[in-house]
Amino acid sequence: MQKLIKIRQKKNRVDGIIEIGDKMKKYITPILCSICLGFFMGFFLCNQYEGKVDLKTVFSESEPLYFLQSGVYSSLESMQENVANLSNYIYTEEAGKYYVYIGITSSEANVDKLKGIYVKYDKVKWTKYLLVIPFAYFFMMSANALVSILTLYMPESMVGTYDNTKEILNNSSYFMLIITTAIIAPISEEFMHRGVVYNRFKRICPPVLAAIISSIIFGIIHMNFVQGPYAFLVGLAAVYVYERYKSIIAPIILHVTANSVSTIVSIIANETGLDTSAASQYNTVQLTASYLQMAIVFGILALIIGIIIYKTVIPNEIKEIK
Repeated sequence: MQKLIKIRQKKNRVDGIIEIGDKMKKYITPILCSICLGFFMGFFLCNQYEGKVDLKTVFSESEPLYFLQSGVYSSLESMQENVANLSNYIYTEEAGKYYVYIGITSSEANVDKLKGIYVKYDKVKWTKYLLVIPFAYFFMMSANALVSILTLYMPESMVGTYDNTKEILNNSSYFMLIITTAIIAPISEEFMHRGVVYNRFKRICPPVLAAIISSIIFGIIHMNFVQGPYAFLVGLAAVYVYERYKSIIAPIILHVTANSVSTIVSIIANETGLDTSAASQYNTVQLTASYLQMAIVFGILALIIGIIIYKTVIPNEIKEIK
C-alpha cells in the first residue's frame, strides 16, 4: 500500500511539472517568436542596408577613412571645375565617367549621422513622458472599440483564433499575468519592433512606410485575428511617440500602460464574475453604434493629447561630429 502511495505521489509530481511546463510554453512562445522574428528581420535588413549605402572605404596606414559619393561627371574638365573648392576628395574613372567621393569621417558611426540615419538628441525632460500615459490609455480604448466593431463582422473561425490566448490569460496566476503581459512583453517587444525592425526599415524606405510595415509585422506575431489589428494600431502609436521623444522609453511607457490596463480589466472581470458576453443581447447594429461612439470619443481625446505631445515635445538635435 505504501509503495502504491509513493508511486501515485511521484506520478502527481511528474504531472505537476508537465502542467507547469505546458503553461510556461504557452506564455513564453509568443515572446520568443517576437524576439526571433525581430532578430532575423533586423539581421536581414542590416544586410540590405549595407548593400544600399553608397560608401567607399579608403585604407590609409593608420585607419580606414570613409568617403561619400559627391557626383558623377562626364569629363575630367567638368569634374575639376566642380571640385575646385574641395580639399579632401578622391575620384575614380570608369567607362569614361568620373566618380567623385568626399572624405567625411574616420568613424563608421558618424557616416550614419551625416546621412541623417542616426542623429543624437538631447534628453527630453522626464515630466513630459507623463503625457504618454493618458495618450496610451485613450488611444488603447479607441483602438479596442474599433477592433470590437471589426470582430462583430468576422467569421467565427477568425474570432476563434483568440480563444487559446484568452484561455491562457483566464487560467494564469495574477502575478504571472502582470509580469509577462504588463512588463516583460512590452519591454522586449518595443526593443525588437521599434528599436530594431522599425529602425532598420527606416534606413531603406520612408519613415511612414517603415512605420506601417513594422506595425504589420507587430500585428502578425500576435498570431490571431483579434489581437492582430489592435497590435497594428498600437504599433503605429508606439512609432509616433518614439519619433517625437527620440527615445525607446516613450513606446515602452505606452505599451506598458496599454497592457497594464487590459490586464487589470481582465483580473477585475475574473474576480467579480463580470459577464463580458452580456453585450450579446444587443443586435449588431446597436453594438456597432455603441462601439463607434466610444471609438470617436476616446479617439478625440487621444488626438488632443497627441497634438500636445507634438507641440511640446521637441528634442534638440546634437549635430556635433567627432
